[in-house]
Amino acid sequence: GRLSALSRLGKTRSSMLLIFLDVDGVICCNFRGELEREKLQNLKKIVEQTGASVVLSSDWRRSPHLKRRINDALRELGINCVGCTPQLSMYQRVRPREITDWLRNDGVGVENFVAIDDRNLVEEEGGTALKGRAVLTQFGSGLTQARADDAIRILRDPSLQ
Repeated sequence: GRLSALSRLGKTRSSMLLIFLDVDGVICCNFRGELEREKLQNLKKIVEQTGASVVLSSDWRRSPHLKRRINDALRELGINCVGCTPQLSMYQRVRPREITDWLRNDGVGVENFVAIDDRNLVEEEGGTALKGRAVLTQFGSGLTQARADDAIRILRDPSLQ
C-alpha cells in the first residue's frame, strides 16, 4: 500500500520531494508504447540528485497493464513510486486538479514537488497551482538532460518549499 511505499523512502515524510510524472511525451516518445532508456536515465538523475519519489499522473495509471510496466521500469532503476493521482476525468484537461487533490489528501509532509508533462499544465483547469513547478517537455524529445536539470532546480529551490 501507499504507507508501506512511503516507509520505504528511508527518510522522514517531512522532507519529501515529489515528481508528478507523465509518461507519454516524457519517457515514452514513440507510438509503440516503449519506455525509452535515455529518458528513464534522465529521470533517474533527478531522483539521484534530489532524493525525490514519483507519483504517476500519466494516463498510464488508468490501465493495469501499462501501470505495471511503468512501475516495473521505475523499480528496476531504484526509483520509488509512492502512488498515483486520482482519476477525475479522462476527457477533460484537469490533470492539475488531480495533482492538487493528491497533495491535499496524501501530501502530508511534502516539502516540494515538480510536475513533468508534455501538456502545458499551467494552462489547464487548476493549473495556476503549478506555476513555477511545471516542466514542459515536447513529445518528440521528451525528458532531455536540460529538462531534467530544470526539474532538479525546481526541487532544490528553497523559495518553493
